[in-house]
Amino acid sequence: MVKVYAPASIGNVSVGFDVLGAAVSPIDGQLLGDCVTVEAAQEFQLHSKGRFVSKLPSDAKQNIVYQCWELFC
Repeated sequence: MVKVYAPASIGNVSVGFDVLGAAVSPIDGQLLGDCVTVEAAQEFQLHSKGRFVSKLPSDAKQNIVYQCWELFC
């Protein structure tokens, strides 16, 4: 199993475009960002959860994660 954490950040600050950015640090110490866990499996499964899951395609085959798996696995 592989678990990856991508911290939240704010990019493209002012006229710095991709050169300037600011890390976001929550006051209460919680992780702020995305955690992704990948495990070996016999078949492809995609489970999405979280506050913005309604913004993702309802058909898993339209999700970029599925499309990457289809191309590279």
